[in-house]
Amino acid sequence: MKPITQEKDTLGFVGIGYMGRPIARRLLEAGFKLIAYDRDHSKAEELIRFGGTVATSVSELSSTCNIVLSCLPNDEAVLETYEGANGVFAQVNPGSVVIDMSTVYATVGVRMPAAGAAFEINARQSDEGQEQDFSAVILQMEKQAHLDSPDRRTHVGVTSTEN
Repeated sequence: MKPITQEKDTLGFVGIGYMGRPIARRLLEAGFKLIAYDRDHSKAEELIRFGGTVATSVSELSSTCNIVLSCLPNDEAVLETYEGANGVFAQVNPGSVVIDMSTVYATVGVRMPAAGAAFEINARQSDEGQEQDFSAVILQMEKQAHLDSPDRRTHVGVTSTEN
């Protein structure tokens, strides 16, 4: 993966809550272009004064940014954000990077790569399939540009750590 830089990358951030807000704010203060989305639009709008912009939907954010980050409160919010026709997996552009920093049960971490594969995202699990009762899952992936182009294939890595 190429380094993420302020000059060439636009970040999208889903989940501007207790943990997401300070992360997104620090990214803006570091000079990154950032588009925010939260189900409570007023939370995303708080980032405007720091230079952020606001997306009206996950779909809009995912199709606009080349780096999508999320920090969501629970399993349901993660699955709702990533799966389905308007989710991140369906809307993210080829070559984009997706990083989920949500704290969820390990079963969601196992399910995410499979859900991504439905949208032409190659996946591999880096924690050797070992599940913990509760984990912070970091999911990083790049959507393939073409299924038949091996040099453009990318992988999903899931790393779980016990709390």
